[in-house]
Parts: sequence; structure tokens; C-alpha cells
Amino acid sequence: MGLEIDRLDDIVSQLMDVAKPRVPRLKDNVNMHKVIESVIFLFEKELSQQKIGLSKKLKARDFILKADPDQLKQCLINLILNSVEALEDKNAKKEIVISTQNSDNAKLIIEVVDTGKGISESEARHIFEPFYTTKEKGSGVGLFIVDGIISAHGGKIICQSQLGVGTIFRIELPSD
Repeated sequence: MGLEIDRLDDIVSQLMDVAKPRVPRLKDNVNMHKVIESVIFLFEKELSQQKIGLSKKLKARDFILKADPDQLKQCLINLILNSVEALEDKNAKKEIVISTQNSDNAKLIIEVVDTGKGISESEARHIFEPFYTTKEKGSGVGLFIVDGIISAHGGKIICQSQLGVGTIFRIELPSD
């Protein structure tokens, strides 16, 4: 019995290691608007074929950061993929909007907003926990990784959602 517990503990430890984001390789002068535009470009054609609107509202004046652009791109990709899944069950207008703005406290705000099915309040409390998922095929590491990456950049992410209306993921990152 003890050997089996040790084996299972080892498996869980290995899974947790995979889910841990690597330390960001910070680069100066990362243009977040360009990062967002490159992510939109990745999805544009496919989402158009699925009749899902993907648009941007890049209003931030201070959008140059010291950041790891690859990790932030991964965050946006994960959030868009989650939004796409939330839109699959809805017959109404299917839309994802990525926006930027500046906060009063020198932060860059990035929002990924969808018109999907939404997340219940009880589920929303757990979505950033490792291996928590409500999906049949989900692993529960996507939003956990996003949260880790944003935290490693000195930022935070919050989720606002309403069932039947949609979800907003709001990322706050320190501006240079």
C-alpha cells in the first residue's frame, strides 16, 4: 500500500511541475498591442468560419511593458480558447472582444470578453485552482497557468461572469 501511495504522490508531483509556469524571460519594450494583434491573427480565419466575431478595442496609451511576450501570448490564447468553448452552446451572437485601457494606478488593463454561457458564482471561485474543470475534456490547468503567468509578471487576473450573458477576464499588469 505504501509503495502505491508513493507512486501516486510522484505522479501528482510530476503533473504539478508541468502546470507550473516557467520564470518569465522579461524583455524591455514589449508592445502589448502587437502581442494582442498577433494572437487575433492566429484565430481570425478559424473563428470567422465558425461564425464567431473576434475584435479588438485597443485604447491604452501606455501599452509598452517589461514582459515575456510569449507567456502573455499563451495567456491570451488560453483565454480565447475558453471563450470559444463557452460560445459553442449559445445560439445568440457569438463574439469575443479583446480590449486595453489604462487604469488610474499606472496599470495596463487587458480584458477578454465573450458573450458565452457564463460561469456560475460557485464555479468562478475555483477556476484558477489547479486541475479544477467543469469540462468533460478539460484538464483544469489552463486558467491555473494563466494566473501563474500573470502573477509572475506582477499582475493579477479576475473573472466576472453572469450565466447566460458572458464572461470578462480582466488582467492588470504594471506599466513601465
